Amino acid sequence: MTNFGKRIWIGGVLWLWLILMPFPALASSAPAVPELDFALRFDHVFELGVPGGQVFLEDALGFLWFGSEGGGLFRWDGYTLKNYPPRSDSGLSNGSIYRILQDRADPYVLWIGTGNGLNRFDQRTETFTVYRSNPDDPQTLSSDTSIAGPVA
Repeated sequence: MTNFGKRIWIGGVLWLWLILMPFPALASSAPAVPELDFALRFDHVFELGVPGGQVFLEDALGFLWFGSEGGGLFRWDGYTLKNYPPRSDSGLSNGSIYRILQDRADPYVLWIGTGNGLNRFDQRTETFTVYRSNPDDPQTLSSDTSIAGPVA
């Protein structure tokens, strides 16, 4: 290396040192961790109002889905919590939810395994289709309690 090259290199290092000197965190090889003089606190966002959530799903649309033990299905969109309670008429067949899966072919469809049948939920129309076991029909579900997941 020539004298001119050494002077440029040393000058560059000195210039960099002068720039970083006021910012020791940038010049240090260890990351700076600020000391907190307060305790971290998380706000309580929502209350399901039923015994805890058993299953959770974040769907491809960004919604969070919670299946409860007795209170039905809940959807959190980041602002509001909507409940889909069990209903005997064209609604969710049972409030105890054991599994929530998103349909691979249609992101607007959820499959919900409950204590009383398998439910297909269409988010576009907010309608449930219930599939139940019928011992006289071998083409139906083998049991009304649907807890299994997808077969790999």
